Amino acid sequence: IGIKGEMRPGPITIAKICPDLTSLFIDQGEITENLSLNNYCRTQIKVSLDNGFKDLLEVSFGNHLIISYGTYAMQFLTYMELALQIYQDGVLKKIKKRKY
Repeated sequence: IGIKGEMRPGPITIAKICPDLTSLFIDQGEITENLSLNNYCRTQIKVSLDNGFKDLLEVSFGNHLIISYGTYAMQFLTYMELALQIYQDGVLKKIKKRKY
């Protein structure tokens, strides 16, 4: 099932994570409008980013983005540091072995 959604205009944090957790792109910006262009993804937004688009376009891993309302770049970085530490410490492997 594919859902076409609209996002409210306003401040956002946008992130892109490399699957092996070795690289991360994060920036803040603003949704300026919703779009509906033929032959593109169902949910389309036009954004302005605080640091421009050059870095985002140079990130070569994946096409999906995490977008959250509000300005949470520092909180997201803190979360990613914790997640990477847990992953590196092997706690994630232990959790996967548990039966729930």
